[in-house]
Amino acid sequence: MTIAGFIAGVVGLIYFGVYAYQIVDSRSSEVLQLLERIF
Repeated sequence: MTIAGFIAGVVGLIYFGVYAYQIVDSRSSEVLQLLERIF
């Protein structure tokens, strides 16, 4: 049970990390476009 919970926790962290990375990447690209318009 502990091993299964540990594996589930690791998979959850990886999934959350990928999801957060996609959000940050999309926002950073929008910020870069705004900076290009300003400069």
